[in-house]
Amino acid sequence: MTFVKCAKVRVRWYTRVNQMSETAHDFQPEREALTLAPTPTWANDILAPQDGPLATAGDFEALAGYWKRLKARIDEITAFFHTRKAEVQVVLNRVRKDEKDSLGEYPKWERIAAHRLGQYDLRQREAAEAERKRQETEAKAKLEADQLAAALQADADGAEDVAMDILEEPLPQTLVRAAAPQTPKVEGLTMPGSWKAEVVDLDRLIIAAALEIQKKQARVGASMLTVNQKGVNSQATAMKQNLQKIASRYGLRVWEDRTPRRQ
Repeated sequence: MTFVKCAKVRVRWYTRVNQMSETAHDFQPEREALTLAPTPTWANDILAPQDGPLATAGDFEALAGYWKRLKARIDEITAFFHTRKAEVQVVLNRVRKDEKDSLGEYPKWERIAAHRLGQYDLRQREAAEAERKRQETEAKAKLEADQLAAALQADADGAEDVAMDILEEPLPQTLVRAAAPQTPKVEGLTMPGSWKAEVVDLDRLIIAAALEIQKKQARVGASMLTVNQKGVNSQATAMKQNLQKIASRYGLRVWEDRTPRRQ
């Protein structure tokens, strides 16, 4: 991207920001007049929600009247801000487009470079671990050879019991510290590691999670599953009381809910 193009983009960006700021301030007095108006007196008559149901038809009609007034008030405020949010969103979309134009291919190149750096570092670490295991295997083999040689020498000297004791003696644990990976040290750059996983067989995950729950084991698989509440509600809408009949099979609680709507 040329210097002239960068300069043009920056000018457009500052213009968008100023437009957003001006749009936000334009309706500030209106917003304060709308949202900071005194609470209507009728709203004070609505008590805190009670656990018990409404006792009479008169209570229902009174609360329905209060609800309609509340809904009208909510719609009024929502409609006021809907227009303002749309105006700001137009400017915000332009700012995002300017940002995308400024970035160009940089994010893609950054991802490619980061991937190649990470793969190089992983190869170096794998090579260091392979070398550690090789040295550990060699050290263990040497201990076994020394033990066998000592046992054979004792047997040759006629001390069979001593030879058997030598062979039965456990070998000391061989721990070889891994060499540092040969990744170059670059100032201002670190290579932290993070483990990741993805589901490749959902059915096996579900079965494993079910077995964990059944056997009361640590819920490794179950912790990876989340409830699709939207899907649950869709089934309830489609099956209605039929889902209620088989709810226990799926660990569900199914009920009918009714909420008022303005006509």
